[in-house]
Amino acid sequence: MTLREQDRRTARVALAAGLLFALALSASMCGRRPAPALAQAPRWQRTAALMLAQATVHEADWRAYGDLGAIYMTIEGSRRPGETFAQAIRRRMPNLAAGATPRSWVLGLPAGPILRNPAGWPWRVHASHYSEAWERLQGRAVSLLTGADHGPCEATPVRWVGRVSGRDTLANLLASGEWAEVACGGSANAYLIGTSRD
Repeated sequence: MTLREQDRRTARVALAAGLLFALALSASMCGRRPAPALAQAPRWQRTAALMLAQATVHEADWRAYGDLGAIYMTIEGSRRPGETFAQAIRRRMPNLAAGATPRSWVLGLPAGPILRNPAGWPWRVHASHYSEAWERLQGRAVSLLTGADHGPCEATPVRWVGRVSGRDTLANLLASGEWAEVACGGSANAYLIGTSRD
């Protein structure tokens, strides 16, 4: 083998090694892991955080951090003695828990990153497009469940109603004088408390 052939072979080997290294580095940077708060949380908190994040996407949006905190406050405030947070969500949202809703695909959203579309995914854009926002929701849910973060509402809500989908219901509840809206920091839904008539 001539010196020139050895140089070519060395260059090819170096190029191949460089490409393999770049590919491995790229794969490790793109491979997502669960949000640190979620990964380090005890199992019961991961389950409750997952359910709270799923409920938030179902009721509001991927980036509805105000709604996440407000839903947390509503569920937490309604817990019965001895009832876990996950049990309270199931009791308060039986249609979602049973998958009896047009948005039942949210129940297929995983703990951690979204790697594939959940069953029933209705859009052309891949669900992984929302993975970063999804992981943030889960991390914030853990923060709420551990007490590291507090909900955004001025008072603990008793129920919520969609501002758009429940427009008529909301108007009737507020007009009755038996319900008042609580400020919950830019939430998509209306969060309500009962008013007392003295």
